[in-house]
Amino acid sequence: MVVRKYSKGQSERGDNKAIRKVRMKFLGRKLPYGHSYTPADDEAFDKSRKVPPDEYVVIEYVRGRNYPFLQKFMVMTQIAFDNLPEKFGHFKNKDELRKALIFEAGHYNIRKDMKGNVVREPKSISYDSIPDDIEFEQIYNDVLDIVYAMFDSEFVDKHLINF
Repeated sequence: MVVRKYSKGQSERGDNKAIRKVRMKFLGRKLPYGHSYTPADDEAFDKSRKVPPDEYVVIEYVRGRNYPFLQKFMVMTQIAFDNLPEKFGHFKNKDELRKALIFEAGHYNIRKDMKGNVVREPKSISYDSIPDDIEFEQIYNDVLDIVYAMFDSEFVDKHLINF
């Protein structure tokens, strides 16, 4: 959901100097009744709180990926981080582990740095970077294979496959 704010009484076609444009993106979910929308997660809630009451906004609908599937991926990386074997204890936080897992699973971008050296960076799993579930599912399955190799199969089956 893309939100653009306009001063009260102004329209998108009005005087460009009088319109205050602020671009803000957050994930929203339409409620089953009426024409109401709600933020889909804590980050979206924090962003939506910045829009003052009675402010006019433009909403752009873009069908997103399967949000619960993304949440499942994030929970998987959190459980893996919380239960890391000692030999993987060098990861400082779950985001660092998530990026390492994506990289190790073979999903990375290659670029050159300022000195011309080749740099490999883990692929982003943001909605803008991966708009469809097909590619995201491949990343999920490849990361799950890496996690499966890190832990014994009983742990994975109990904590990660059926959560």
